[in-house]
Amino acid sequence: MNKTVHSPESQALVAQLKRIRRDSGLNQRQLADKLGWQQSKLAKIEIGERRIDLIEYLRLLEAAGADARDCVDEIINLLTS
Repeated sequence: MNKTVHSPESQALVAQLKRIRRDSGLNQRQLADKLGWQQSKLAKIEIGERRIDLIEYLRLLEAAGADARDCVDEIINLLTS
């Protein structure tokens, strides 16, 4: 499996995270503050400069009020289709 941030899988994850943040009505600064992160960390994730690990992904989903199971299922469906 390609481990680059530019792989189609990574790009799909980034697109999902951006959509979730926007749908939650939060800007990058607000979501980063909820997570205790610098806004620049979230920005780098959203532009594909930085990978996100599973724990960060789950914390981000929780902070944005998204259902983790639905989000993971969405990514799995993208990867297996």
